[in-house]
Amino acid sequence: MLGVFWGILIVIFASLLQFRPNQHVGLGVAIVILSVLSWLGSFGGFVIGFLLGLIGGILALAWNPSGPSVNVAVSSGSFAASAQMNPAARRFCPSCGSPTEPGAKFCRSCGGPL
Repeated sequence: MLGVFWGILIVIFASLLQFRPNQHVGLGVAIVILSVLSWLGSFGGFVIGFLLGLIGGILALAWNPSGPSVNVAVSSGSFAASAQMNPAARRFCPSCGSPTEPGAKFCRSCGGPL
Protein backbone atom coordinates (compact mmCIF):
# COMPACT_ATOMS: atom_id res chain seq x y z
CA MET A 1 0.00 0.00 0.00
CA LEU A 2 2.89 2.34 0.71
CA GLY A 3 4.24 1.79 -2.82
CA VAL A 4 0.94 2.94 -4.31
CA PHE A 5 1.06 6.10 -2.19
CA TRP A 6 4.59 6.89 -3.43
CA GLY A 7 3.50 6.25 -7.01
CA ILE A 8 0.61 8.68 -6.62
CA LEU A 9 2.99 11.30 -5.22
CA ILE A 10 5.32 10.79 -8.18
CA VAL A 11 2.44 11.41 -10.59
CA ILE A 12 1.36 14.52 -8.66
CA PHE A 13 4.90 15.96 -8.61
CA ALA A 14 5.32 15.21 -12.33
CA SER A 15 2.04 17.02 -13.02
CA LEU A 16 3.20 20.02 -10.99
CA LEU A 17 6.16 20.37 -13.35
CA GLN A 18 3.72 21.52 -16.01
CA PHE A 19 2.36 24.35 -13.86
CA ARG A 20 5.49 25.28 -11.88
CA PRO A 21 8.47 24.86 -14.23
CA ASN A 22 10.65 27.15 -12.09
CA GLN A 23 10.53 24.52 -9.32
CA HIS A 24 11.90 21.75 -11.55
CA VAL A 25 14.92 21.06 -9.34
CA GLY A 26 12.97 20.46 -6.13
CA LEU A 27 10.30 18.43 -7.88
CA GLY A 28 12.93 16.40 -9.75
CA VAL A 29 14.74 15.59 -6.50
CA ALA A 30 11.44 14.56 -4.89
CA ILE A 31 10.61 12.29 -7.84
CA VAL A 32 14.04 10.61 -7.70
CA ILE A 33 13.78 10.09 -3.93
CA LEU A 34 10.26 8.65 -4.21
CA SER A 35 11.41 6.36 -7.02
CA VAL A 36 14.20 4.99 -4.84
CA LEU A 37 11.79 4.62 -1.91
CA SER A 38 9.43 2.62 -4.12
CA TRP A 39 11.76 -0.36 -3.64
CA LEU A 40 10.59 -0.57 -0.02
CA GLY A 41 6.88 -0.76 -0.71
CA SER A 42 6.38 -2.54 -4.01
CA PHE A 43 9.70 -3.85 -5.34
CA GLY A 44 10.29 -0.66 -7.27
CA GLY A 45 6.93 -0.71 -8.99
CA PHE A 46 7.93 -4.04 -10.48
CA VAL A 47 11.19 -2.39 -11.61
CA ILE A 48 9.44 -0.59 -14.50
CA GLY A 49 7.95 2.06 -12.22
CA PHE A 50 11.32 2.61 -10.57
CA LEU A 51 13.10 3.05 -13.90
CA LEU A 52 10.45 5.37 -15.33
CA GLY A 53 10.35 7.46 -12.16
CA LEU A 54 14.14 7.68 -12.02
CA ILE A 55 14.43 8.71 -15.66
CA GLY A 56 11.61 11.26 -15.28
CA GLY A 57 13.19 12.73 -12.15
CA ILE A 58 16.58 13.05 -13.83
CA LEU A 59 14.98 14.69 -16.86
CA ALA A 60 13.19 17.14 -14.54
CA LEU A 61 16.53 18.00 -12.92
CA ALA A 62 18.21 18.58 -16.28
CA TRP A 63 15.28 20.53 -17.75
CA ASN A 64 15.84 24.18 -18.66
CA PRO A 65 12.33 25.73 -18.66
CA SER A 66 13.48 29.00 -20.23
CA GLY A 67 14.86 27.14 -23.25
CA PRO A 68 18.37 27.03 -24.61
CA SER A 69 20.13 30.16 -25.66
CA VAL A 70 21.53 29.67 -29.12
CA ASN A 71 24.50 31.62 -30.38
CA VAL A 72 25.08 31.05 -34.07
CA ALA A 73 28.34 32.03 -35.68
CA VAL A 74 27.85 33.53 -39.15
CA SER A 75 30.38 32.85 -41.87
CA SER A 76 30.86 35.11 -44.88
CA GLY A 77 29.15 32.67 -47.26
CA SER A 78 25.97 32.24 -45.22
CA PHE A 79 22.45 33.47 -45.83
CA ALA A 80 22.82 36.33 -43.32
CA ALA A 81 25.86 37.68 -45.15
CA SER A 82 24.05 37.49 -48.50
CA ALA A 83 21.06 39.27 -46.96
CA GLN A 84 23.33 42.13 -45.94
CA MET A 85 24.47 42.50 -49.54
CA ASN A 86 20.89 42.44 -50.86
CA PRO A 87 18.74 44.77 -48.73
CA ALA A 88 15.54 43.71 -50.55
CA ALA A 89 15.88 40.23 -49.01
CA ARG A 90 15.60 41.68 -45.49
CA ARG A 91 12.45 43.80 -45.83
CA PHE A 92 9.80 43.74 -43.14
CA CYS A 93 6.22 44.96 -43.16
CA PRO A 94 5.91 48.39 -41.48
CA SER A 95 2.44 47.48 -40.15
CA CYS A 96 2.93 44.04 -38.60
CA GLY A 97 6.70 43.49 -38.74
CA SER A 98 6.60 40.16 -40.58
CA PRO A 99 9.26 39.44 -43.24
CA THR A 100 8.24 40.12 -46.83
CA GLU A 101 9.27 38.66 -50.15
CA PRO A 102 11.44 40.75 -52.48
CA GLY A 103 9.35 42.79 -54.91
CA ALA A 104 6.08 42.31 -53.04
CA LYS A 105 3.72 45.27 -52.96
CA PHE A 106 1.51 44.01 -50.11
CA CYS A 107 2.23 42.08 -46.91
CA ARG A 108 1.17 38.40 -46.97
CA SER A 109 0.35 38.48 -43.23
CA CYS A 110 -1.70 41.64 -42.79
CA GLY A 111 -2.33 42.83 -46.36
CA GLY A 112 -0.86 46.26 -45.69
CA PRO A 113 0.98 48.18 -48.46
CA LEU A 114 4.77 47.97 -48.45
